Amino acid sequence: MELTDNLDLTLGLRWSDESKDGGYDQLSVGNDTCLGFLQNGIDNLTAAVVAAGVPLGTDPATGPAAQTVGALAPTAFVLSCFPFVAPAIGSDAIPLPLPREFSGSFKDDELIYTVKLGYDFGDVNTYASFTHGYKAGGFNLDTTAAAGGLDPRFASEEVDAWEVGMKGRTLDGALTANIALFYQEFENFQVLEFTGAQFQTFNVPKAISKGFEIESQIRPTDGLTINAGLTYVDANYPSDCASSEDALRVQNLCGASLTNAPELVTIVGARYDGEIGNDLGYFLNAQVRSESDRRTSTQPRDVPTSAAALGNTALLPFDVQDSNIKINLRAGIGDIDDAWGIEAWVTNLTNEVTRGVTFNTVLRSGSRSAFTQEPRMYGVTLRGKF
Repeated sequence: MELTDNLDLTLGLRWSDESKDGGYDQLSVGNDTCLGFLQNGIDNLTAAVVAAGVPLGTDPATGPAAQTVGALAPTAFVLSCFPFVAPAIGSDAIPLPLPREFSGSFKDDELIYTVKLGYDFGDVNTYASFTHGYKAGGFNLDTTAAAGGLDPRFASEEVDAWEVGMKGRTLDGALTANIALFYQEFENFQVLEFTGAQFQTFNVPKAISKGFEIESQIRPTDGLTINAGLTYVDANYPSDCASSEDALRVQNLCGASLTNAPELVTIVGARYDGEIGNDLGYFLNAQVRSESDRRTSTQPRDVPTSAAALGNTALLPFDVQDSNIKINLRAGIGDIDDAWGIEAWVTNLTNEVTRGVTFNTVLRSGSRSAFTQEPRMYGVTLRGKF
């Protein structure tokens, strides 16, 4: 709505009501190794430990052998009842420490709203806005989500976002520039992590993203357009992102940057459009993108086994992708009215090898695996209107 000739107010309001039902029921299991371990595994493990020369001690229930078995049992259980092979299984005769079935409901509602105030100075527009956003929670029904008795449910995520900025133009529109400063605070930030044995979805009580963006475009001559962009982002889990009651893998994130959130990203590009005679047109386009270091894993360091070890476990340096530069080129020729066209293109011209996601290797403690991003690609594109 227009408050004055130059002052505008924008209001938005939406109420969201989410209801979900989720569950599974695994009726049978064909993993004899898992069943065998659950029937006789602890007895066999104890016998093996004693045979290796570890004494029972004065009390068979708490002696050295029992303590050793207690330390080895979780590993033996995972190897025998590996979640990918026997997730969430059970039988009527043998109660497993994994739930055989799960059934639950999720319900949540939230008022989502935005307020934006803008003022037009003519060649410069300024604005300030606030938005309260929401992303519903629900269930992680991956076959491994409830292994080990985990709860596959996760809570809704909320965000409060502030932004101020300006958009300017001059030289009869030949030069434009946009600047924005933003601050976002997330509550119950949703995280999906692969641990090497299972997929887990959980919430981090608090996460913060703040920074600024600058975009500009200039047309120095007819047909030539140059654009540039700069983004600075400080996206992190603050040191108080979790309490002592939260899981260790949640507390382990406090003080770390968010995954795949480089502090600095710059983009510079140029495009030239020209004509050949009266019927043909052509273009040349180039873009250079650079980014600073970024973390590619969910966890910044090994998840400790006790609260006392928080902050003292090994860093994961392989999980940090170094700064890099990628170049994309495209050129084309076609009908002046866009009835047809042919384009040649190449992305990641220098074939920079960069990691997108890093995670624990399946069943290989201390080993890491990664998915790399797109290598150099090139091709030809044909376009036409019929």
